[in-house]
Amino acid sequence: MDYVKESLFSSIAAEVPGATVLDLYAGAGSFGIEAVSRGAHSVVFVESARKAVHALETNLATLGIEATVVDSPVERYICHVGARFDLVFCDPPWPLASSAVAEILEKLVPALDDDTTVVITRRTGDEVPEVPGLRIDDVRAHGGTTIIRYVMDS
Repeated sequence: MDYVKESLFSSIAAEVPGATVLDLYAGAGSFGIEAVSRGAHSVVFVESARKAVHALETNLATLGIEATVVDSPVERYICHVGARFDLVFCDPPWPLASSAVAEILEKLVPALDDDTTVVITRRTGDEVPEVPGLRIDDVRAHGGTTIIRYVMDS
């Protein structure tokens, strides 16, 4: 996963400094924490698994990072997004169907700016979700993980 994360951040390096970041299905926070370490302005982490939320809060405290942690299912959070985001990471559990991922991202589109980048991870071989309002900009497979980068469809 470190190789995948390094490859991802190399491909979006110019977009991270100063960005307002949303990390969906944050887990222990590796994508959002990496974004902060590369100059992101702020991060909102969304996670509902208790153990993951605890690990995330511990990681943030250990690293001295101030961030917003939303203890909520992603599906509920995206219905009430009040902020605008420049960069979105979505690392859903792999059993989540591509159609469900597409639905989540479609609901999120109104909270995105014209220059927002959305990055999702999927298991290699899974369908690449088509999302109204977003255009696939890049798809890269790294072993068992595929990274899909979307930009706003203008």
